[in-house]
Amino acid sequence: MKKTTKYTTISLTLFIVFMQHIHAQYAQCVIYKVNQTLHVQVPNSSQKRAVELAFTGYLFADSNQSLYYQEPLFLQEYPKGYIMLTQETGGVFSHTVPSAPRQLLTYFRLDSAIKRSRTDFMDMGMNLFYRFERGYQQWEMTNETKQIGNLKSQKSILKNTKGDTIFEVWFCADIPMAFGPWGIIDLPGLVLEATHLPSNMRFSIDTFNLKCEIPPNTFWPQEFNEPFTDKGIIRKPRTQAP
Repeated sequence: MKKTTKYTTISLTLFIVFMQHIHAQYAQCVIYKVNQTLHVQVPNSSQKRAVELAFTGYLFADSNQSLYYQEPLFLQEYPKGYIMLTQETGGVFSHTVPSAPRQLLTYFRLDSAIKRSRTDFMDMGMNLFYRFERGYQQWEMTNETKQIGNLKSQKSILKNTKGDTIFEVWFCADIPMAFGPWGIIDLPGLVLEATHLPSNMRFSIDTFNLKCEIPPNTFWPQEFNEPFTDKGIIRKPRTQAP
């Protein structure tokens, strides 16, 4: 009876390990160091205070889908999401930053051309759903190159419909990857550095693994269990007729 119990336990353990292996997913995993400079308006003054925020960014992607999010390191210093700043007069005022443990969640799926994202304001989050036209991010390749670590990179920029630059990106074409941090898609290589000019957010690659094992629910984080607001279709810029 003891032998039977022993063998049954071993068989059950092997079965669980086998099933976990079957259901495991593999993806490209990239970790970014992220820094953001906020220029906070001082109340009753024309002055602003510069505040530096640090994050760790996580990107998971396979050939067809990706998920990106950031963990705020600054919450170690400001656990309640309130940054206290002093005025030149000696007064103190506060500035609120999102305190969610995971922020800027952004999901893309290319075959169905859908995007899911989550915005955080104070202690509230909102899930947004989009459809998009492929190629709506029209990247402009430049001839600028530079060495980042042991990888050769090329610069590309993305502009909005007004002609203002939104993203400046350095990518490595030797490592094909269709996804980048915080909503970047359709570049022909791994994003090594990026700057989102409107938010003063800067991304620099820390580590990457081209085949890492991830949990099956990675592309559907628990935050996505909350309702979504349909935001319609993101369309490609239309060329105006002469």
